[in-house]
Amino acid sequence: MARPLRLCFADARYHVIARSTSDGVLFADDLDREHFLAGLDRVVDRHGWICHAYCLMSTHYHLVIETPRANLPVGMQQLNGDHASRFNERHRRNGHLFGSRYRSILVEDARYLLAVCRYVMLNPVRAGLCDLPETWLWSSYRATAGLAPTPDCSPRRRFSPRLAATRIGRARKL
Repeated sequence: MARPLRLCFADARYHVIARSTSDGVLFADDLDREHFLAGLDRVVDRHGWICHAYCLMSTHYHLVIETPRANLPVGMQQLNGDHASRFNERHRRNGHLFGSRYRSILVEDARYLLAVCRYVMLNPVRAGLCDLPETWLWSSYRATAGLAPTPDCSPRRRFSPRLAATRIGRARKL
């Protein structure tokens, strides 16, 4: 049976989740995470995406992405394919790195966008990996709260105007 086609829209926002195989990790160390974020920067730039939030865990990652063009599947294929190839080569392994297709959940409402961004950035706290979100170096929380420079994949000029206007006032409430 064929997989169902993904719905893809211009000017859409998505909560994207990708997980490793059941017995593996997506990021074995900080260098893997740095390589992934560099790849995310390239994909965001190449496909014109806006990255509202991200969080890298050991076995999965979350992205909150806005796609001005209807190109989420193409960009995700590049992002996950490049990461899997680099990871497998670096760790001298072969086979699948990702357990299944990435999930993409359409984010239609501005309030839901803020809730999803909070959820993504608080993920390591809820998982017990840190006590405060600002201590997790592998999420966009620090940049969103103004505690660190904004990463290349989510420059402030690329944030949606509505989110950027509410971001500073609400960041401290996360």
